[in-house]
Amino acid sequence: MLLFFGYDFALKVVIDEKVGLNSFNWLFFYIHSVSIYMEFETYGRVSIGVIKSDRRAIVIDSGIDENDIRKVLNKLNEEGYTVDGVYLTHSHSDHSGGAFFAVKRGINVYSSRIEADLIMNPSILNVMISGFYNYEFARSKFVTPERSKILYVENQVNFGNESVKVIDLRGHTLGQVGYQADEIMFAGDSLFSIETLEKHPIPYVLDVPMYLQTLERLKSFTGKIIVSHMGLLEDNLKTINFNIDRIKEIKDVFWDISSNGRTIDEVIRAILNRFNSNRHVLNYFLDATTIKSIIFSYGIISYRDGTLMVEPKR
Repeated sequence: MLLFFGYDFALKVVIDEKVGLNSFNWLFFYIHSVSIYMEFETYGRVSIGVIKSDRRAIVIDSGIDENDIRKVLNKLNEEGYTVDGVYLTHSHSDHSGGAFFAVKRGINVYSSRIEADLIMNPSILNVMISGFYNYEFARSKFVTPERSKILYVENQVNFGNESVKVIDLRGHTLGQVGYQADEIMFAGDSLFSIETLEKHPIPYVLDVPMYLQTLERLKSFTGKIIVSHMGLLEDNLKTINFNIDRIKEIKDVFWDISSNGRTIDEVIRAILNRFNSNRHVLNYFLDATTIKSIIFSYGIISYRDGTLMVEPKR
């Protein structure tokens, strides 16, 4: 859980503390003579954020099912906070899977227009990942979140005495957004931690050129960045460059393999083998999506003898 509020953060002190079964990182910031704090906790595979102001709160992302979001909402209720809304970074089920529970609790859930439409029609997410309606994935909560009523988020979220900016972070998905409260940004899956990319070498990216543009824009952000799968980044620029370099590595393999023309299937197989990505059927579809985005963005495609051929753009 992430709590961030206040203005002009200047000083940070980090204290690690274990509370029950959950691990917290307490980050203290000081404004003039007023002490504020950010409390961060990772539930399961993703981070859920909370911004508090004047006994009101908003929640960022909802986890993969009702379990994590229930804990967050119950805790806020016990502390006497009114939740003004749940704001999603994007439609993937590990971020939106608990949205239905918030709606059931009478809390509005918001996302960008594209991502909201996908959550309200979750079978389209299945098709986007597979390229067809995959009945195997239809039974998986990791692919298909429960259908929920989602409202469209505007460019800014106002609640209590706070104003939170909605930041365009497209690339990983077509409509991903981040939420910036002063000098802290909850960036969703707009970039991945170095640890995540070492474990999963090929990031899932629908639009590789847009992903790279987003990463270049993030270089100018000098505040704290929270990513969904590892929490607070220790070094923004190092992590951003690691993401850019990983895409460049995949592109370089593509260019080397296809220099004299290869089938798309051959290119995909070679890149998956190069990055040791033969893990699971779902991982194949996820990783192949990024590879295809690279192929169709930086290659010349032709049809020959019942298959698609590719060579690099010169």
